[in-house]
Amino acid sequence: MTVYAAFDDSEETTQLATTYGWGDLKRWVSSLPAGQFLDLRHLCRYGWDQDLEQVRSQLLTARLQHRPSSDVLSTVTNLLEMLSDLKGKDRITIVG
Repeated sequence: MTVYAAFDDSEETTQLATTYGWGDLKRWVSSLPAGQFLDLRHLCRYGWDQDLEQVRSQLLTARLQHRPSSDVLSTVTNLLEMLSDLKGKDRITIVG
């Protein structure tokens, strides 16, 4: 199966990862220091977040400070690409 990301109230979705890839990302994020990656952890736990700049910033920091495996890195890269243009976007929701 596939996991998708949607922004704001749009019904348009973009493929993010397989369910295995999303699960691997969630496990990696849950291993990160809790207080340092609040928005990223919120996204993975609840499937949405409304501070996209923080999610992007925390994902970049986590990628550098806590090197993910190659499997996780592909999902991290996909998510960062989606978050590269935040103009007019307020919220991300994971759909799968």
